Amino acid sequence: MEDAAEPLLVSGSDHGCGGRKKAPADAVFTREEGDIKPIGGVGDFRREFTAEFRKLWYLAGPAIFTSVCQYSLGAVTQMAASQVGTLELAVVSVENSVIAGFSFGVMAYGVGQLDMLGVYMQRSWVVVLAVALLFAPFYVFAAPLLQLIG
Repeated sequence: MEDAAEPLLVSGSDHGCGGRKKAPADAVFTREEGDIKPIGGVGDFRREFTAEFRKLWYLAGPAIFTSVCQYSLGAVTQMAASQVGTLELAVVSVENSVIAGFSFGVMAYGVGQLDMLGVYMQRSWVVVLAVALLFAPFYVFAAPLLQLIG
């Protein structure tokens, strides 16, 4: 187990971090850091909000960037395929859905939770079935609905 006094992230001003990635100067996380001091006014709120905001973006920023890039790649691919033809667009759409679903299995394998692969597959089938049943009436009655709204 790790030493409780060892910081989980070190600030950019610390030296000798042993090859770890350096965090911004005010983004230091330790187990014994405790809670923030009571907020006494707008200035205290602004200071604590800024510190927490920087920590949050330092931790979540790469994941957000990866998700946006991953979505954009699929969207750009679908737009390019739509210029070729409808059959090609359908093929690319199905492929994007399969790859997105497959990524959950890869993540479970990477984390070492092989026993969860079946659970993830079952959950994905339940979600897909529920969404399909929800949108089925819109698909069946699309022509009258579109004529109704003009």
